Amino acid sequence: MQIQQGDCLDLDLGRSNALVYCDPPFCSQRDWGEFPDTWTDLPGYLDYLIPRLERGWDSLRPGGVMAVHLGTYAAAHVRVHLEDYVGNTWESEIVWCYNSGGAGQRKLANKHDVINVWRKDGEPRTFNIIREPYATMNVKDRKGFHPDGRMQTDVWQVGFLPTNSRERTGYPTQKPEALLERLLLTYTNPGDRVCDPFAGSGTLGAVAYRIGRHSLSCDTSDEAYRVMVGRIGAERVFPQEAPCGMRAWPKRGG
Repeated sequence: MQIQQGDCLDLDLGRSNALVYCDPPFCSQRDWGEFPDTWTDLPGYLDYLIPRLERGWDSLRPGGVMAVHLGTYAAAHVRVHLEDYVGNTWESEIVWCYNSGGAGQRKLANKHDVINVWRKDGEPRTFNIIREPYATMNVKDRKGFHPDGRMQTDVWQVGFLPTNSRERTGYPTQKPEALLERLLLTYTNPGDRVCDPFAGSGTLGAVAYRIGRHSLSCDTSDEAYRVMVGRIGAERVFPQEAPCGMRAWPKRGG
C-alpha cells in the first residue's frame, strides 16, 4: 500500500489502475473540521472537482472503472459535466442505502448516496458476480433459486458505521469497509492496482491490503495522512509480503 499526501493533480497516479474510487467533497455546504465542503456556487465546485476526476480517469488501464461516490445533489451535475471528457462510457449507478438517525419534518429524509461507475474502453474487463442472501428465507433449495443467493443489483444495502464501531477512526466522512470491499470484489481481481485520490481515512487502501490488491491513497489533509498511517501501521517497516506480493505496512486493525 502506498500513501501520498498532496493534491491528486500534482501527484503521479500511474496509468495501470483497475479501479479509481473517488469520494470527494459532496458540495454539502458543511465544514467538517478536517476539511471545508463549502462553495460559493455550483460552478465553482465543478471547476474544482472535474479536473481531478479527469486525472483519475487518465490513470485507468484499458477496461478499468472509475467509481465516483457523491451525494444525490452533486451526483447529477457531476455526471453531466464529466461525460464531456469521458464520453459515453457510463456503466452503472449504484445506490448505497443506509439506515441512520433522523427523519425529515418538511421533506423525505435522504438515506442514500450515489456511486456512478464509468468504464474505460478495452480489455481486460473485470466484472465479478457477487451474490447475497435472498430476502425470503428458506428458498435456496427451491427450483430457480441459486444456493449461494441472488445476484447483486445496483441497490446496495450496507449499514452506516455506528458510533461505537471498531472501524471508526474519528475521521468525519469515513465510509464502511463493507461498502468498499463490495466495490473491490466486483470490479477488481487479486493483484490489481487501485487508487483513491480523495482517501480521507484510507478505507479503500485498508480493504485493498486485506483482500490482496495494490493501492495508492492520496489526500491533501495532514489529519487524513496521519489517520491513514495509523490505520495501516505506526512504523514504515516491511516485515512480510502482503497477500498480493506487494510490500506493505503491517495492519493494526480498524
